[in-house]
Amino acid sequence: MRYHACIVRIYFVRHGETSYNKEGRLQGDRDIPLSETGKAQSKAVAERLWEEFDRVGEKPAAIYTSLLSRSLDTAKIIGEELQVSPSPVQGLQEMDLGEWEGKTPSELKDSYFDVQNRPLFLQWKEDPTEIRVPGGESIQDVEKRVTSSLEQIITLHGSTDNVVIVTHCGPISVVLAGLLNGSLKDAAKIKQDSTSVTVLEVDGDLYHSRVLSVNDSSHLERLKSRES
Repeated sequence: MRYHACIVRIYFVRHGETSYNKEGRLQGDRDIPLSETGKAQSKAVAERLWEEFDRVGEKPAAIYTSLLSRSLDTAKIIGEELQVSPSPVQGLQEMDLGEWEGKTPSELKDSYFDVQNRPLFLQWKEDPTEIRVPGGESIQDVEKRVTSSLEQIITLHGSTDNVVIVTHCGPISVVLAGLLNGSLKDAAKIKQDSTSVTVLEVDGDLYHSRVLSVNDSSHLERLKSRES
């Protein structure tokens, strides 16, 4: 369904690194804060976005963010650079991973099995549409709430608006899986680096979109050169 004819460019930004990211632990919707590295990454992506918007002579119409602190603090750092205050949106939260939160993939492979004694985590990575995380959300639940939130955001903006959305790997991946593959089956395989930028050009509604870039973290090379 199209709500109105317009072109809105969405800049998705994954939050900066946390201690869980560094340790390879699943975060889900646990409120894990940015690490010092994550704060530096957030500053780097903020500078990169400022340069991009400065080239076209306008700042974004809005910045939206998940309520989890790692996303909110990334958005605040970006907002300070762009002089736009972030607006929290509940539906942009990361996927609730239930009993798996705080665990590493190797721990999960040894802990959760189906009736045929196959590791649930590996099956979920292969096709999350067939497996519901114990005590957590299904991938279909995530798509429904994320899509609803994004479509509400799109209706608030007119033609040629640029919008920054700071969120998590899960929400970005379900959108990309639907756009690129027409299915959520590969959503758990889509990679999103810390503070990576994914850009969509939305024509009226979310699923009339053109993907302009995916998982662009080129700004982190500049950060590495500063540290060397």
